[in-house]
Amino acid sequence: MPDFDEIDKKILLLLKDNARMSLTDIAKKVGLSVMGVKNRIRKLEEKGIIEGYSANINLSRLGYDIMAFVEISVEARVRREVAEALQKRKEVIELYEVTGTCDFMAKIVVRNMEELREFLAITLAKMEGIISTQTLLIIRNYGIKFDKLL
Repeated sequence: MPDFDEIDKKILLLLKDNARMSLTDIAKKVGLSVMGVKNRIRKLEEKGIIEGYSANINLSRLGYDIMAFVEISVEARVRREVAEALQKRKEVIELYEVTGTCDFMAKIVVRNMEELREFLAITLAKMEGIISTQTLLIIRNYGIKFDKLL
């Protein structure tokens, strides 16, 4: 990747850990001026490497105690319609089209087992073209680590 060095990597990792870190604090940690850090962050944004800033939300504290992956196999003729319908569901927080034994992988959150049952046995069962599903309950989240990629 052109124009991407160790200082850019350090800036990205600092922002990943705390997107609210001040430019002054980042500058101290990477050994640059505040203006130097500001310019580098702007370039990372312009290149699309930094796409935005967000808060990490504890869904369990909001009452969503169950998180799961749902593998969904669908008929090819309704693939797009199913994807659009899934994206509209409040339970679906991430949706991926995948290769392998299923067509879609949905990451869902629900408050309890009853909501999970309703989503699987009622909501998905009513969607035209769904052939099968398999649900994998997430029992522990180890986080997302991308620092080894940089």
